[in-house]
Amino acid sequence: MSNARILVADDRENILKLFEKIFADGFDVTTVTDGNKALAMVLRGDFDVVVSDIRMPGADGFTLLREIKRASQDVEVILMTAYASIPKAVEAMKEGAYDYLAKPFDPEEALLVVQRAVERKRLRRQAADFRSALQDSCIFDNLVTKSAAMQKVFGLMRRAAETDITVLITGETGTGKDLVARALHCAGRRKERRFVAVNCGAIPENLIESELFGHKKGAFTGAVADKRGLFEEADGGTLLLDEIGTSTSASSEAYARAPGASRTQGRRFRRTTRRCTSVGCDQSRSQGGRERR
Repeated sequence: MSNARILVADDRENILKLFEKIFADGFDVTTVTDGNKALAMVLRGDFDVVVSDIRMPGADGFTLLREIKRASQDVEVILMTAYASIPKAVEAMKEGAYDYLAKPFDPEEALLVVQRAVERKRLRRQAADFRSALQDSCIFDNLVTKSAAMQKVFGLMRRAAETDITVLITGETGTGKDLVARALHCAGRRKERRFVAVNCGAIPENLIESELFGHKKGAFTGAVADKRGLFEEADGGTLLLDEIGTSTSASSEAYARAPGASRTQGRRFRRTTRRCTSVGCDQSRSQGGRERR
């Protein structure tokens, strides 16, 4: 890691020598006795921190601060003066100074302040590098990728999230089909309503209709209470039919009846609007539905 570059501007030689001594290890220190020269050096060089007296020949400390911030927001500026006052400190901070040193100051205090300024500069640069790296990435909700193929998928996802079309997600096990379904839900206008996921392969064939559409008490043996179906649970939101490709033919008939069915297991259920997102594997592609009822 390279040494931090510090520019110290003060018209007193003893102050400049003190800073050279304080920052002898781990810093590259440049000193100057004139504000105009200091500004010219900042504009030409690559300094991390500028420590400047407020009163000195040429440009004063506040002028130097304003010009530095106008030219580069990344350079941290620390002002110092023997004429310390609260109003001056407040003014310096408002103008964009990182901190304020009142003469005479403790060398350890000056070292600590400059070290913190250097660290702040490092973190800013790190954040800028991170933002720059992300410009080459494509982000969809909580998914990040640089893959050109996935960016095409994201394009389809954005189009689907804005509509009420049927969505079928296919892919091998472990490729994140459920993440895609959740991202679609979160990116659309249904995100404030429920996201209901069901593993179709785990539902016994004789309970499919009951799970999807619900039932009334006494509709069949064991129906001891009314039960809301998953389509009603997902009303206004998203219903994910996971592993729909593993469903039997009888189960598929139950899914196919969803758009038109209004009565099942002794229960008439109200009109609902929900997204039904189906997830299947490549080996067995089945079609799910997202519909209005």
